[in-house]
Amino acid sequence: MCFTACPAGYAADSTNVCIWSSDSALSLSLQNLIYLDSVSSVQVGSSNSNAYPTWDSSDPIPSISRGYYFISGKYMDAGAFMMSPFYTVTIWVKPIGLGYLMVKLDGSTEMFGIHFDINGDPIVEATLSDGSSVSLTTSSSLFGSWHNLAYTGNIVTGYTTISLYLDGAATPTTQTSTSMQPFIDSGSLLFGYSSIADSFQGFLWSVKIYNKNTYQASEWIASGCPSSCSSGCPSEQLCPDSCLFGEYDDGGCQVCDSAFSCSYGCRSWDTCRLCKAKECDTCTTFTGDCTHCITNAEIVTGNTCACKDVAFWVHSSQSCELYDGLCSKCLGSYYFECQTCISGAQKVDNICLHACPYGFDSSCNYPASSQVINEVFGDNFRGQYGEFITGTSASSYQFFNSPEVNIDPTQAKNRGLYFTNGSYLQASTIYLNYKFSIGFWANVKTAGDMLEKQPNLRFSSDASSIVYLENPSLVTASVSTLAITYTAGWNYFAITIAYTPGSTAVTCYVNAASSSPATITNNCIFRDVSSQQIIIGKSSASSTFEGFIYNFNLWTDTITDFSYQINNDICNTGQGHSCLWDCYIDKYQDTDGSCKSCNSCSLGCTRGVSCGICDDKLCDECSGFGANLCYTCVTHASGAPGSACSCDQQYYLNPDGFSCSPCTTGCKTCSGNDYYLCTSCINLYYLLSGMCLGYCPTGYTADSTTHECTLPHNPSLSVVLNNDILLNLVDGMNVGNDNSNKYPAWTDANDPTPAILRGYYFYGTQSLSKSSFLISTQFSVLLWLKPIAGGYVAVKSDGTHEYFKLVLDGSGNPNLAILMADSSTVSIAGSSSLLLNNWHFLAVTGTLISGLASVMQLWLRLLALVMLMLFGWLLRLLVSCAMILSVRIVLLRAILTVLLAVLEIW
Repeated sequence: MCFTACPAGYAADSTNVCIWSSDSALSLSLQNLIYLDSVSSVQVGSSNSNAYPTWDSSDPIPSISRGYYFISGKYMDAGAFMMSPFYTVTIWVKPIGLGYLMVKLDGSTEMFGIHFDINGDPIVEATLSDGSSVSLTTSSSLFGSWHNLAYTGNIVTGYTTISLYLDGAATPTTQTSTSMQPFIDSGSLLFGYSSIADSFQGFLWSVKIYNKNTYQASEWIASGCPSSCSSGCPSEQLCPDSCLFGEYDDGGCQVCDSAFSCSYGCRSWDTCRLCKAKECDTCTTFTGDCTHCITNAEIVTGNTCACKDVAFWVHSSQSCELYDGLCSKCLGSYYFECQTCISGAQKVDNICLHACPYGFDSSCNYPASSQVINEVFGDNFRGQYGEFITGTSASSYQFFNSPEVNIDPTQAKNRGLYFTNGSYLQASTIYLNYKFSIGFWANVKTAGDMLEKQPNLRFSSDASSIVYLENPSLVTASVSTLAITYTAGWNYFAITIAYTPGSTAVTCYVNAASSSPATITNNCIFRDVSSQQIIIGKSSASSTFEGFIYNFNLWTDTITDFSYQINNDICNTGQGHSCLWDCYIDKYQDTDGSCKSCNSCSLGCTRGVSCGICDDKLCDECSGFGANLCYTCVTHASGAPGSACSCDQQYYLNPDGFSCSPCTTGCKTCSGNDYYLCTSCINLYYLLSGMCLGYCPTGYTADSTTHECTLPHNPSLSVVLNNDILLNLVDGMNVGNDNSNKYPAWTDANDPTPAILRGYYFYGTQSLSKSSFLISTQFSVLLWLKPIAGGYVAVKSDGTHEYFKLVLDGSGNPNLAILMADSSTVSIAGSSSLLLNNWHFLAVTGTLISGLASVMQLWLRLLALVMLMLFGWLLRLLVSCAMILSVRIVLLRAILTVLLAVLEIW
């Protein structure tokens, strides 16, 4: 016979004769394959470019221990397969429904084929050369069980012989007088059928085509098969599985889990995948090596796949899910089941974190106390509070340190830090544990976010929060807590994170009240990002918070009882927050507990009369609100750093207490700027009755060590004249103008005349004098005299001014005139006259009783004639000039004529 091409198993020689080369024309053993492109030269489905697990709709479905499952237009295409005139087709098949199992086409014409009718009977059918057809069948319903079906053909000129074998047994043979139409190479040989209406339904284990028409009995083995085989078995001595599609054999046929809708069947209860390992993504056989693993799985010993150490099999998702993206080896599906972490991660409680939490030691062990931060933003001015810095830099801050406007918070006495306009604290070194608690005292004035740890945490002034948790794949999900109603003023705010296997709960507190915990149960955990700061005072979403925050507490564990922080922590035990001022920034708390307005102080104050924020009134710049914290004093004041300020030498504290003014000349220290308010004197000045004098009064001693005037004895001048006949000096006083003459040389007309038992007699210009005589601030001038006529009794004068003068008028009335410190003159007139030609005791006393007043008294015979309160002081008496007795003429031009017996000055 002549063919358009040599049949399979033949090759054409040089003379175009087909020479036999092999009995085997086609061999498909499908029981262990998972090919979706082609098996040998047979294409699977309509495309040979796809591979498992990528399906096309015409691909028959590989089924473990059952070959391929065909249904609804699924088929295999052997292409232009040329069969020889002598052939045998043997097939292991489990038909389930009617349809073509095998067909050879010529275009759309069926040249021959095998199909099952509605009863499950196999039918072999061939087209003869005259266009008629011949068929062969056996009345044996084959549906639902495995069978070996064989078909042989012998085409010779003039007739065709075909035979059918079932499970090793021959059925009747058919011979026709007309030969079968010669095979052509253009038509496809299909297993199954692309036509859905004629599609075969069932399992195909193997197909073998031989270039001879002798049935191979070895295709059906009746004995020696595994015990599980119901009757015979294929030549491989394996028992095809009896399970239906959508079932798997687990010592019995089990239905695939309906939850997965395993469209392509399954091989075990927990996966729809067909490879020998459920974690295998691609493979070519059910028992062979994995060529690629699913996500989060890897090739292991035996060239199979398994979930990586960091992942576990999740039945519901048919995938290897990460235990934790930071874990390199885990024991289970929970975070706390990690054995080792990836490089750079740290393990806490068998949980892998991005970094070791704040407060832990170098080996990432828990600290001795769970409270790792208890920072008080108290009364010291700083740019850094523990791990927190003010604004962008710790080197600039309120007060006195070049603060960043609207960035640095402001210190407020007994209120911590005042936040407004987006001012803030930040800490970049605080990495939070997976469970933690944060608490702080705050006084909210305007609502806004008070705390942020991006990108995971935000806490608002209404005690609501947003927290971002992380799942094992490091994907975040948010959880929010609701606001809590509270009373305005100082309140203790807190937020806690608690973790239990599989869930994390967020709870917020205001004082003892808590929100309902917001819980995520899908195995999420709080895991901080080490590169982000904790921000106090605002957030990236809101900078409207205004108010005071006094402290910051951080624990590495979940705290549920904050009673100690509420009642005992910042004030005395049991006093709660009573020591904190509940005043706005532009007010201060007065001693009665009420809030009083500052004096237009934009940054607050500590007292009403000044915007100074230092407790020390003389402090210009300080390091805090407390005492002895000054480091720069106001002008003309000084003090060691960290101590109180005091006015410098020669300056005194003004009554308002905020400044220093200069003392009067000579004062080293003083209590005011008047000359009589000195308390110590500089060098070469001496203290007497609150005044610093360049020299001490007559009779006083100048102490160069203490710079004071001391009085060793009284009186400072004592002159007794009733027994002297001296014309030069008497008791230290000059007699007349010439103190060189002596009795009886009476050469000085100004000498008074000694008179026995009557002292000295003065007339005209006769006098006694003492130069550079200074009268003290408390003095007494005592005289025994017998006036005969009016005139000067005593005068202290520098030749220009008369500072002190005692005069008798013509009637014997004593008059005292004093030049005051303000250059005014005050006169005192006696209320009683001295009887002329009679002896009298006359005295003048003066006393400085305060810096503003003096008392002068005039005495006659121990009776005060007059007492005068003078406002001011007789400063001019301290001028160094002569003290002269009876040398001047009074304004009435009367000449003093008098006998002077005794003169004493105290």
